[in-house]
Amino acid sequence: MNGYAVALNASMVVLAGAGGTAALTAGWVFPWLRKGMFRPRLWGYGLLVMAAAFALQLAGGLLIDDRGTELRFFTTPAAIGFVTALALMTFAQVASRDKR
Repeated sequence: MNGYAVALNASMVVLAGAGGTAALTAGWVFPWLRKGMFRPRLWGYGLLVMAAAFALQLAGGLLIDDRGTELRFFTTPAAIGFVTALALMTFAQVASRDKR
């Protein structure tokens, strides 16, 4: 993994982790997302799953030299994490059907 990919992955781990923590603890989301956000805590969980997927991808790229092992134990679980994070973040923007 080259230096640019390491820097990009590391910065995404930090940014997604900070955004997820802020959404979980204080209900804060980025200003451009506030209009369409209905469940900020769910959005925070999605960001934390995304940060974990980036960290897993970074660890696989830095620690493992065998491509088969990296694909099996790091890249595939990271891809599943990205899809899960996308689903959580999408459901966070869907309005509830409750008519309270």
